[in-house]
Amino acid sequence: MNVTRPDGDRRPLPRHRWLLRSALIVGLAAGLVVVTLLAGGATGAVHRSSRPAVQASSAVVMDQLTGVIVYAKNPDRRLPMASCTKIMTALIVLDRISDRTRYITVPAAAVGAPGATIGLHAGDRITVNTLLAGLLTRSATDCAITLATAVAGNERAFVVLMNRRADGLGLANTRYANASGIAAARHYTSARDLADLSRIAMRRIAFRDLVRPTRATLRWQPGHVLLVESHNVLNRLYDWVDGIKTGSSELAWRCLASSGEYGQRRFIVTTLREPTRGQETTDHVLLYHYGASLYTERIVVAAGAEVTRVPLDGGGEVVLAAAKTLRAVVRDAASVKVRLRVPASFASLPATGSIVGTATYWADGERLGAVQVLAAGQASPSASPQP
Repeated sequence: MNVTRPDGDRRPLPRHRWLLRSALIVGLAAGLVVVTLLAGGATGAVHRSSRPAVQASSAVVMDQLTGVIVYAKNPDRRLPMASCTKIMTALIVLDRISDRTRYITVPAAAVGAPGATIGLHAGDRITVNTLLAGLLTRSATDCAITLATAVAGNERAFVVLMNRRADGLGLANTRYANASGIAAARHYTSARDLADLSRIAMRRIAFRDLVRPTRATLRWQPGHVLLVESHNVLNRLYDWVDGIKTGSSELAWRCLASSGEYGQRRFIVTTLREPTRGQETTDHVLLYHYGASLYTERIVVAAGAEVTRVPLDGGGEVVLAAAKTLRAVVRDAASVKVRLRVPASFASLPATGSIVGTATYWADGERLGAVQVLAAGQASPSASPQP
């Protein structure tokens, strides 16, 4: 690694032996800017809130970037998820069909299926994109069966793909019996698994584009036009919410996987077995507020602060300091770590202010940022012990 000396010479300093170091950073300075979050949007930091007592039988709040779960209530309890099933259905379709403008012929098996529909008839011609919009906005069972048949030949074969994918993703408490979420004995998930699946799905631009709108106009041959609206009340009420999927049945009650940016973080929130849609909306807002309250924008390292010390070959140590201040939003309970790329030792004292390496900071597996590391002079010798 080349470094810049004060005279501009970019030759390596003599006898540099570069190494990667990791250390735990403690005692970080923290600054908190408090603002009130309103229904129209959510920016800035929030007051720390108490752990909410939600009415859902099972719930999870997951940091969307890191995957860290910051709230859990019975996260691994197996419960029916109704139409939240369609998240996996859509994911497999997006994986298996690259041309979403392709027309598909509606099979007879899709007609008359229980649950919400868009009114497809056997022999209708409809694009994959329109079917996906009907699947995720209207939550249409006929769209689910049509897509499953297009991918795997029939719904039963498609379910094999669903369970295979769940196993591959490590969703140990998830099992599918159909592509739409119709109640069945071996059809269940957990709040943790649903959050994991939702996080994976939301990485896909195509999926995000499908679940963000709250309404869609569906057109298909021969001459059908239908306006559909999402059941996701949370998504309709708050502009900081951008999906994902609701579910509802007599057995499952109300289920919701939602995604949104609240405060200064993005979260996935999942609830299973809520008593009403209104309670579900209330609980999700509480859970977003709670999750955001666990994060603070803080000074990770200040300009001029000592980062580490490196030995001089002839004795003594060189103090290395941060070249600039790094601020980041960090979970309060997270351990912040630094990875240093600096020389193992110096043959001679480097010029004060010269760049000698970098320090990269991480928390919860997230890269917070990096700063250049400067030589800050020789460390003062420690005082001699008292006799």
